[in-house]
Amino acid sequence: MVELPNDDDFAPRLSFSVERSLLAYLEPDDYVLTVHGSICTDDDTKVGRLLGYIIQVNRATNEEQDLFEACDAHSQTATDYYEALFDHKTGDFKESIEEQLGITRVGNILIVDRIEVLPAYRKLGVGLAAACCFIDTFSNDVDDLAVGLPHPLQFITDGRSADAEWEMKMQYKNLPRDKKKATEKLQAYWSKLGMQRLQDIEIHGSPVYGLSLSNKRPTLADLGIK
Repeated sequence: MVELPNDDDFAPRLSFSVERSLLAYLEPDDYVLTVHGSICTDDDTKVGRLLGYIIQVNRATNEEQDLFEACDAHSQTATDYYEALFDHKTGDFKESIEEQLGITRVGNILIVDRIEVLPAYRKLGVGLAAACCFIDTFSNDVDDLAVGLPHPLQFITDGRSADAEWEMKMQYKNLPRDKKKATEKLQAYWSKLGMQRLQDIEIHGSPVYGLSLSNKRPTLADLGIK
């Protein structure tokens, strides 16, 4: 059982920030949303953060927007997921994923890009709780798909972050240096959410994990977080 400290010093909450255009004319990248999450205690002490993306597949299709163009205009991350999940020739969702997850269409794709928790607050279930909150908040369609790339952050952080102060607080240098073991541990961690490795689906050599949100998934209580 993982129990989050519930006192005056640590009563965690997650707030989200999403920027949208109010103009009638939409740029292609408007169909991909960037979601920033801030994990704080009740005294507004920041102890973690989340970065996610939402590819609005159904909305783009209904408005006859080319989804690749939307992803390409937005970011390399969105483009990477498009190229991994969709058939390049037809523009359709890959049949192998449909068969594996038992889905026939996709509404939104929720990308859990990265969740960072400061050292003092790790191993408390904060990351899983944040991922659940992200999915609960932004998924409103049974055809939605949650995906992520379980890749340990200490191997993708190069020390040249735009937020060097935050990177220093994260103490990446103190995290395990055995890449294989660290990756397997993180993959097992995300599997607790019900996410499974998508067969033959990779981004830059790393396996993509996915979860159809039409299926029942673990709640925070199921995960032993209270």
